[in-house]
Amino acid sequence: MGKPEMHTMQKLLLASALWISSVVAATLPNGTDDPSMAFVFRLSLDAGGRITALDYVGKHGNDNPVAKKLELLIRSWQFEPGKVNGVPMQTDTTLTVRTVLRKSSSESIELDIIDAHTGAAAERLGQPAYPSQCFSAVIEARLIAIVSVGVNGKATKVEFAGTSPMIDTYRKAFETAIVEASKGDWRFRPESVGGHAIASQVSLPIDFCMSAVSPCARVKDEAVASDGTVLKSVPIALDSQVTLVTPVAGMTLE
Repeated sequence: MGKPEMHTMQKLLLASALWISSVVAATLPNGTDDPSMAFVFRLSLDAGGRITALDYVGKHGNDNPVAKKLELLIRSWQFEPGKVNGVPMQTDTTLTVRTVLRKSSSESIELDIIDAHTGAAAERLGQPAYPSQCFSAVIEARLIAIVSVGVNGKATKVEFAGTSPMIDTYRKAFETAIVEASKGDWRFRPESVGGHAIASQVSLPIDFCMSAVSPCARVKDEAVASDGTVLKSVPIALDSQVTLVTPVAGMTLE
């Protein structure tokens, strides 16, 4: 391989490494202008809906001070566990809480809760290869993959709910790259009801960006919070055996 080809391959590997999927959440950042964060917890409920285990899976685990505060709030929420033949059962799930950072009138930092979802969650995602023809044509893209998760935690099917604007010629190449990656080491944590794993679906946003400073790396959702703050995408379970009874949207963590 000559030097020009090697240089192109190095750039291709760099671009491939910059694909974005927010699998686990952040702690409060220092000096960031990104106000959106997601916190992911492993949640266990008994047959009566009481929380028997709640473990934060992000940075620093349960020692994360913000996660600790959020955990206290979550423990006040009411859940209904999954059922087998209409009978409530002990249920293991993953709880994803989407929040937005803001300054209060007293200049302190607060987290407003946007929403919360239970269901399957991504645990390990190998990066898709950046399609060479897309890289050569300087085509970036965001795709929303709808991943069917089997009881063994593997992706059994990948469909696509939407993409960022791009030439139709390249859409199939990006989709193929994601499907091929899903056949590798992608692993999910399915819900379990009464000791039995449940198949489900997860919405997974994936960005193919040429560099960390390209507009693609700063793509935002169209969803807008009540205060006008635009949120980034995070993986979201599309179905769940658990019902969150407590209305949590608009709650504030000080």
